[in-house]
Amino acid sequence: MTRVSASTRHDPVVRRMEVKQTYDTWPDGRVEPVTEVWEVICPQCGDDGRPLGALRVPDRPDLRKLRGPYREQEIAIAMAQAHVAEQSHRPDT
Repeated sequence: MTRVSASTRHDPVVRRMEVKQTYDTWPDGRVEPVTEVWEVICPQCGDDGRPLGALRVPDRPDLRKLRGPYREQEIAIAMAQAHVAEQSHRPDT
């Protein structure tokens, strides 16, 4: 896991997930295996890291969107950083 922020308000982590038998098809027709994807978990938003179907707050589409999955770790980190920045501007979080 990669910790993205040390904020006490929002401290999301980026976690690697292994994937089995998944393939991406590129616009030119190439097919490549996907061996891992990345997800963002923010406990302060109510995401406790359980599988998406078992989230403590399943009616939160914003958590599902933040969670991902993301094809590259760098994209997941950028999304987590954007989440921290967005939440830091909200007075109620």
